[in-house]
Formats: sequence, C-alpha cells, structure tokens
Amino acid sequence: MPTEPTPSIPALPRDGHLLLRHHWPEIRRVVERAQRSSLHCALTTVAPDGSPHVTPVGTVFLRDDCTGWYYDAYTQALAHNLDANPQVCLMAVDAGRAFWLRSFLLGRFTSPPGLRLYGEVGPLRPATLQERAAVELRVRPTR
Repeated sequence: MPTEPTPSIPALPRDGHLLLRHHWPEIRRVVERAQRSSLHCALTTVAPDGSPHVTPVGTVFLRDDCTGWYYDAYTQALAHNLDANPQVCLMAVDAGRAFWLRSFLLGRFTSPPGLRLYGEVGPLRPATLQERAAVELRVRPTR
C-alpha cells in the first residue's frame, strides 16, 4: 500500500470559486470519464528554467469541496518543479471512442470533451487511509 505523502490541489483561485462550485459536478464527471478512457490526466508544472513540464498522472481525485489531490511516487521532475513553483494546470480529456463517435454523429458534444483546471499545489502531507485505499483501488490490476 502506498505510504508516500499526497499533495493537495486546490482547483482554482478563490475569485473563480462561485463559478467553479456551480460547475463542479460536471467537472468531476469529465475528469472521471477522462481517467477511465485514457487512464490518466495531464498535470503541467513550470520547470525552474520557465519551460512547461507535462506529467501524466493516473491517480487524480476531486473532492466535493472543489479541491483535489493526486498520488505520485514515480516522477522526479514533478516534485522538483513544484518545490520551485506550486502553480499547476490539470488537463483531462475524454478519449473514449463511444463519446467521440456519438458527438460526431450528433454534430455536437452532449457534455464537455475535456477541461483545464488551474491551481496551486499545497504542501506535501501523509495520505489518509481513505486516500490510500482509493489509490489502491485505482491502480489494482484488472482481471
């Protein structure tokens, strides 16, 4: 079971909080569909030289309170970049063939195909038992 700390990702700055809260259920659905169809979201950070750095992360979870968290024990650049600059952009796209075929046939999207969330990663902290269980469930081998 993972024992690495889990950073917290506030989803948007406070000035966008009311709009964010209104759309949060749909945002969560898009992120869930994206992770089911492509098995990851893209978490973009800023490298110390100012260049963007994109990391695929398969363990992104959004909470009811318009915040989120992720588990990452495998990358080095992500943590290094966040030490220097906690700003992030989370991108999630539903890559499911059925979703795109249905949208093509209808000539429109019935729900957003993807999204970008901008935020700031909080300090590292130990994962809760519930978070560790959620990660285990997400990464367990399928049969």
